Amino acid sequence: MTLDQAWRAINYRVLLVVACSFGPGKALTNTGLAKFAGVALQSMTSLGNFGFLFMIVLFSSLLTSIVSNSTAVITLYAILRTMKVPGVSMEAMMCCMMLGGSTDYITPIGYQTNLMVYKRGGYAFADYTKVGLGLTILECAVYAGMANIVL
Repeated sequence: MTLDQAWRAINYRVLLVVACSFGPGKALTNTGLAKFAGVALQSMTSLGNFGFLFMIVLFSSLLTSIVSNSTAVITLYAILRTMKVPGVSMEAMMCCMMLGGSTDYITPIGYQTNLMVYKRGGYAFADYTKVGLGLTILECAVYAGMANIVL
């Protein structure tokens, strides 16, 4: 591949979407929505260890559906790093946050490879939601269960 071919192969739309996702992440923090999310997550401790970890995976995956995965993880990390939940290790919370933030199946927005195949594959936005919703629920249960058992 020549240098000219490499430059032409760059998908600038994908890069633009990723770059623009940092703004909404900062807005979540500046507007107080991140703090509100922290209070909401803290109230989820009443669901037990598995339920709480399940909600962390689900929340990070849903957040990744509207902003990039790195923005979602950075935002959620700011919330979780100060939480102390009896019976749940910090490692379990961080693993659930990272795994949930790295697996967005509900929309083509949150993950770069979803964006890359979106147009070329002839997919509609709803295609991701139809298939991804069940897969996301399954992943939340598996990740939360494994984190609860192993960590």
